[in-house]
Amino acid sequence: METLLQYLLNDRNAVKAAKALYIHRNTMNYRLERLRELLCYDEEDSGSRLFVLISILLLRQQMEEKIIPTVPS
Repeated sequence: METLLQYLLNDRNAVKAAKALYIHRNTMNYRLERLRELLCYDEEDSGSRLFVLISILLLRQQMEEKIIPTVPS
């Protein structure tokens, strides 16, 4: 979730997102490729990007407010 959030917040710049996450750019590219496979969303469509971004932010807010119970690890 954080990978995709940073990617979108950094205007889909994988290098900047990798720096924000303190990971290597190859790691970032691998994660993005996996997310593309799993989510099957069109990142070129601005509406889809906005939907994903808002969804992540709402989920994060709900988790912080403990509305959604987290699974213990």
